[in-house]
Amino acid sequence: MSDGVLVRVVDVGERRALGWAVALSAGLGTAAILLHLWAPHVALGISQFWSFGIASAIWAGGTLLQWRRRPWVTTATVSGDALYLGRRRIPLRHITGVKVARGQRGFSVAVGDRWRGGQFVEVEREAEARRLVEQLGIDWPGTNVCTFAMRSDRLRSAQQLTGVIGVVSALSYAIAIGGLGAPDLKSLFGFPALGAALLASVFFVLQPLLRSSVRIGGHRPLDGRGDVMDHLGLHQVAAVSSAPFGARETAVDPRIRILDRGQESTSAWLERVDSVVGAGAAYRSDALSVEELRQVADSGTAPVQARLGALRLLARRHGGVPKELRERVTGDLGARVRVVIEPNARLEEAADELEALGPAFRARVD
Repeated sequence: MSDGVLVRVVDVGERRALGWAVALSAGLGTAAILLHLWAPHVALGISQFWSFGIASAIWAGGTLLQWRRRPWVTTATVSGDALYLGRRRIPLRHITGVKVARGQRGFSVAVGDRWRGGQFVEVEREAEARRLVEQLGIDWPGTNVCTFAMRSDRLRSAQQLTGVIGVVSALSYAIAIGGLGAPDLKSLFGFPALGAALLASVFFVLQPLLRSSVRIGGHRPLDGRGDVMDHLGLHQVAAVSSAPFGARETAVDPRIRILDRGQESTSAWLERVDSVVGAGAAYRSDALSVEELRQVADSGTAPVQARLGALRLLARRHGGVPKELRERVTGDLGARVRVVIEPNARLEEAADELEALGPAFRARVD
């Protein structure tokens, strides 16, 4: 098994199991009510029109229950013939390509997946991106072609529209006929409810079969917002070339590099920074001054861990972090700032919390 890489995963596939369960069961229930095979209104003590309308609304609404999973932090490892993203197993033979793009902060590794469509894997450092790509048995910076199978936005929009129409029509039927006693409105609301629910179900079933093939890094115009679109846009404009490793890192001040985590674990890095504080090494002639530490912490080009290390030194050795600086860096790095400057947190707890936050990644904003 390879050494793991801390990553955040952005999935392009959708979760649909709940939608299948709700729509299928409610659709069968609606058919049973129409065929007089089931009479839930008797047990519930309501009008049969209410039972039909509610069942139809749930049927149509079930087709709306599909969504992309929120990005999650995990460890990426390659073991045997598969890539593991936490508990998700992707056989290497199912990977349709790998591409790497440089974000404003961090790197995006696109991993095509024949069955799930694909996922973007966010890492913080070039070394980690290279390690992951090489563990997959692919030369840096990836394959010549990488394709994702993604949902058709037009089909998805049509399915959502018909699903909403089905819900509204079914509930209107229940209210108008079962509640207000207006039988003349049966055809006005009943047929649209059934038709829309049936059409939404057809769209729901067809979505996986009519996915669009997207070439990662291609020049197709992109519309929309969200994590997936941010990564697609990033791969259009910032694909990584085969430039030598560390071209950017060689320009980093060696004193700043001392604050960085490098290849250490998060807990080892925090322990080392704390040992610098305890040993009084901050007063060495080659150490950064208070003003230099503030500049490092406030720098958008310095390594993230070096900025956090500078904040930790300011908090523990130099009387605290100025409020304006803390607010600016928090706006950039989020909760990581609170974790590293918290005076009473145990080292292992701080390390666990930092790792739970995942890589500090930001897509390019042009």
